[in-house]
Amino acid sequence: MVMWFINKRIDLLPHEKETLRRLLLCAVFTGIMQAVWVVIPELIRNTLQAEKVHVVFITLMWPMGQLIATYWGAYLDGKADKRVPLVLAGLFGRLPLAFGALFDTVEPILFFFIFSVITHPAVIASQHSLLQSNFREPIRGKAYSYIVSLTTLTSLVSALCFGIWLDANPENYRWIIMIASLAGCLEAVLMARVKAKVAMDAVYRKMKKKKRALTTTLIKPWKELYQLFKEDRQFFRFEMSFMVYGMGFMIMQPFITLFLVNDLNLTYTQISLSKGTILQACVIFLVPYAGRVFDKKNPVLFGSFVFLAISVFPAMMMITGMLELENPEYMVYLSYFVLSIGWSGLILLWNLGSMFFADKHDVSRYTGAHVVMVGVRGTLAFIIGLLIVEHITSMTAFAFCLGCWILASLLMIRHWMKSYRTVDVEVTREIAESHPQ
Repeated sequence: MVMWFINKRIDLLPHEKETLRRLLLCAVFTGIMQAVWVVIPELIRNTLQAEKVHVVFITLMWPMGQLIATYWGAYLDGKADKRVPLVLAGLFGRLPLAFGALFDTVEPILFFFIFSVITHPAVIASQHSLLQSNFREPIRGKAYSYIVSLTTLTSLVSALCFGIWLDANPENYRWIIMIASLAGCLEAVLMARVKAKVAMDAVYRKMKKKKRALTTTLIKPWKELYQLFKEDRQFFRFEMSFMVYGMGFMIMQPFITLFLVNDLNLTYTQISLSKGTILQACVIFLVPYAGRVFDKKNPVLFGSFVFLAISVFPAMMMITGMLELENPEYMVYLSYFVLSIGWSGLILLWNLGSMFFADKHDVSRYTGAHVVMVGVRGTLAFIIGLLIVEHITSMTAFAFCLGCWILASLLMIRHWMKSYRTVDVEVTREIAESHPQ
């Protein structure tokens, strides 16, 4: 049914149809995993009575874990068969999370989440390689938008169900963790069944295997990351704008949990409805349109508009806190609805932006660099978060985020004007001349 709907809107080749069908199946399990991440910060704060430090850790655990992406990127660069790392990520990264359901304290649960986090970059990089090798560039954004839409639909339904389930009995968190474990494992294992149509060229040619010191093995991917940024300055500037956006986003994350739970006293259902259902329901309808725009626009210019659009969210959260409303949940719902407008574009930019710079090379290296920068800013945000979580209010964190997102938008537009404006204007003129009215 889903493929019939998509076939009416995209002219897919046989191998593109098969790839999309399999990735859509994976998207269902991805959505379930995402739904768990929606409720887990509030769950550990409310049900498990976690300290603020634990909230900082769980909200920034995923970005910190992406530091290992540089090793995944180096390993997967130019590797046509990515099935082995995907199966390992499913069996040894996601499945052990089920053991967390046996505990009623925060620390063991966080420990098992770490396994999932450190293998996540392998899944992301492999998915991006499949999108790059198995889909033609003109339809790649639109095809991926349908994967995002199905992921989001599954996530919003699951998040709402989890919220209602937790309000009925907080002890149901054990079942939710086990569901997340199984869904994550199935996502990775099923993705391993998708074959790459074309083997992409490695960004850096791999040398013949020889014994190397452990320190050399550990340092080499970081040297290649530095080399990539040095050689591709446009990609480096793109990542620096993302760095500014990401620092604002990550500093804000633990304070959103504290704001919703402690300041506004929202229930699990209300939190799931805002962070899960409302945000993601709107994304479902908006992502296909964003995909069409993304396919036609320079990703740097696209990014400047996206960052400006999402900057409305922290401003509205600040207003919610200052007004001291009797029913603040409605303002929160509105805030997440407004956020969804820019968020649909951000999802595409985050996942597909690297392909613009990778061009004909295997995007795994670029994706690894992009994801490892998430780890860098996540680690910085974690250190800063530990230092400030007891000393500043949520309002201050929202104000900081607002400033970062506006600055990131300005950096992106400056980047486009200096490097791509002339090229984009010439391309537009050529298209207009080749299609006279």
